[in-house]
This record gives sequence, C-alpha cells and structure tokens, in this order.
Amino acid sequence: TPLALAARTPPVDGASIPEPAALGKLLDSRDLTSLRGEIERLLHAGVGGFQVLLDFLRAQAEPPKHGLGRDGPLGPLLLSIALRNEARAAEWCKFLLGRVHAREDSAVRGQLIRFLPVFVACAGDEGPAMRTVLEEVLLADLARPDPDMEGLEGGDGRDGHDPTGQEGKGSGSALRSLETLEALGIELTVEALEPTLSDPAKRSLYPLILQKLATRGDDAALEAIFRHVEWLGEGDPIRLGQAFQALARVPGPRAQIWGVRRNFSGLNWGLLRPTGSRMSS
Repeated sequence: TPLALAARTPPVDGASIPEPAALGKLLDSRDLTSLRGEIERLLHAGVGGFQVLLDFLRAQAEPPKHGLGRDGPLGPLLLSIALRNEARAAEWCKFLLGRVHAREDSAVRGQLIRFLPVFVACAGDEGPAMRTVLEEVLLADLARPDPDMEGLEGGDGRDGHDPTGQEGKGSGSALRSLETLEALGIELTVEALEPTLSDPAKRSLYPLILQKLATRGDDAALEAIFRHVEWLGEGDPIRLGQAFQALARVPGPRAQIWGVRRNFSGLNWGLLRPTGSRMSS
C-alpha cells in the first residue's frame, strides 16, 4: 500500500525511550504530530518501547482520561501509525495480545480488538499473518472461562442463581470476540461455540450461541444444544426455554432432531415438549 511505503523511523536506543507520562502530556495538549513521532520511535525500540506504549494505553484507560474512548483521537492515530509501520505494528499487537488478558486491561484489550480487524483489512504483507494470530486469540477468548467464576463455593451458577453476583460480567469480552470473528468472515465451528454454553459468567450470551447452533442445524450442533440442556438440568426454566426455542428453529425434519436426542436418554424429555412446539410428538 502507499502508506506502507512511507519512510520508516530509525531505531532508537534505550536511553531515548520516552516515558508514558510524556506521551500523556502530548495527548492532553493535542500535539498529535509530536505524539505520532514518539509512538513511531517506540515501535522501533523493541520490547522496551512496546511496554511503554502499553503503560501509556493503560493510563489512558483510567478515568477521567478515557483517551481510549470511541470518540477520542487516539484510536485513529494509532491505526494510521500502524499502517505506516506495518511490520513493527504487527509485532507490537502480538506483544499486546499476550499481555492484556486480565480484567483490569479490559479497556485496552477492547480497543485492540476493535482496531485489529481494520489493520488486518488494510495492511499489506502483514495482514494474513496478523489475521491468523487474531483468529487464534479470539477463539481462545470464547473458550476461556471467566476467572472470577472458578473455584466457587455454594454453587456453580447452573441452577439459575449466580452465587457471586457476577452474572454476565464475563460476557462483554466474549461478545466482542464473537462479533470480531464474524466481521473477519471466520466461520465458527461447534467446538468454538459450545464452551460458552457451560460458562455461567457468559450466561447473557446463551441465546446468541444457541441461535447460531440452531442455524447450523447439523447433528453436531443439535448435540451441543442437548448437552447444554443436560448441563442446565431442570432448575433453570428460563434458560431451558431459550434452548427449546432454539430447537424449534432448527431447519429440517423433526426425525433428525429426535434421532439425535436418543443419545441423551438421561434427560427428562417431557421438558422438551412445550405446548405448541414443533418438537411435540
């Protein structure tokens, strides 16, 4: 691309690496030209520069700055810098993706996930490789259980009650990952979708995942829905109802549905015959 042919900033030594606070002052004063130059120098400074940029982004994620907000200048500035320095930006993105899993980095990670699909689409030689890295990270996000829900006493949330009061708090990043995968045109397998259905922290995503499985309508998708029903048990009628609605939307003959469900003989199949459902015998 023309932008990729622009002159690269020469490497810098460790002594000349600016501090995160210095970058913050440039942003506060809206001196974007100087800020661009400093960020480009950091991209060429290797891991030390990458860490300074991460610390800068973390500072901008804290109130009252919110420099990472959707309406702020930082996002477009970073994208334009990345497209002028594709190879170094790709290395920096990989560095970030490996270090912003914690909940306190959710704002930085969210901005990165919004940023990367555009970078992948516009970048030249670095685009395909970066797309592969992003796909792997996003799929891992869907499968990763929420750390705040692990090792809990007093229940695991599958009875419809979240013992921690954290219900849905793990759903935001998973939903963003799901939307980004779709924006990239990546077809999601049953294996990628199903782990979300057994994570209580992602309960608000159940209807969306069930809908996607129902749209697939093949045996593997049906079996995933039935496993979800089996996991829920009979103590969560609201989410059981969501599963029934998904089954009612499955395309194809009822014989296919009933053929698959015979593999799940331990379930109370009377629950799967709500009034008016196409599942009724």
